[in-house]
Amino acid sequence: MIGRLSHMSRKAVAERATELLDSFRLHDAANRPLKTYSGGMRRRLDLAAALMANPPVLFLDEPTTGLDPSGRQDLWEVIEELTAEGTTVLLTTHYMDEAEALADRVAVINSGRIIAEGTPESLGGRDVGESSIRFRLPDGGSLSIPPVPAQVSANGVYEIKTDKEIEVLATLTNWALHEKVEIVGLTVDRLTLEDVYLRLTGYKPDSDDASSFSAGSR
Repeated sequence: MIGRLSHMSRKAVAERATELLDSFRLHDAANRPLKTYSGGMRRRLDLAAALMANPPVLFLDEPTTGLDPSGRQDLWEVIEELTAEGTTVLLTTHYMDEAEALADRVAVINSGRIIAEGTPESLGGRDVGESSIRFRLPDGGSLSIPPVPAQVSANGVYEIKTDKEIEVLATLTNWALHEKVEIVGLTVDRLTLEDVYLRLTGYKPDSDDASSFSAGSR
């Protein structure tokens, strides 16, 4: 039906349907009633129908909502294959890991307005927030010539919060080499997209604001 509505010939419809059923691993279920399909199979069928006429741009509205982990992963793989073949996908989602995994660019939408936009890497760290750099010094040593402002906890763990991660790490490394001090257990914790989402939208647990990510891939 979708093919005919797209003004495709019967022959083209039959060939394309067979191709899509094979691609989405639905060929064995092609003659089964739709009510017997699992949630993941229905989502794959919806996507196959949308691709019937080979659209250059595809809009997906929360395509993995309600899917189990296996079905979600299957759909991710399909979307990645589509973008690799040149299809531009605009995807809305409330799953931050999904936006980070699939998107070339993301936009944060709050109350119907785009309030931030960029690559997952830029939104997820240095452009909108800070990293937390933690480390120890051997034998309870101290920063005799503090290269950067650092707080030290009671158990001797230093912490540096910064929005200039690369510069701070370079400064800290140069200082350690100059002072011949070993830096122990260095870790860097960066903001996740979920952290960014909560900060940008000002989310509070009792808030009813509708916010989401719009993720674009091509």
